[in-house]
Amino acid sequence: MTNQEKRKLVLPKIGYGPMCMRILMEFADHHKIKDKIELPETGLKMELSLARIFDMMLMTMGEDKREALLDESIAYYRDLPPSVR
Repeated sequence: MTNQEKRKLVLPKIGYGPMCMRILMEFADHHKIKDKIELPETGLKMELSLARIFDMMLMTMGEDKREALLDESIAYYRDLPPSVR
């Protein structure tokens, strides 16, 4: 199987939460960050859920890269009008 032929994740339009949580938990276990993360929860605003997911990804990067991206995201957040934040 070539790289172009690799299978891709397919999720249904609704009811995908349990599968996504399973993948997130496996990701956290694989990168040994399970005890350092906050998982998205039912009822959490979408931007907070996404922030938790991307924070997991940042934890798998080197400290310098993580800090640089966190600084950039804070600057971006502060640059947005208050009505968007």
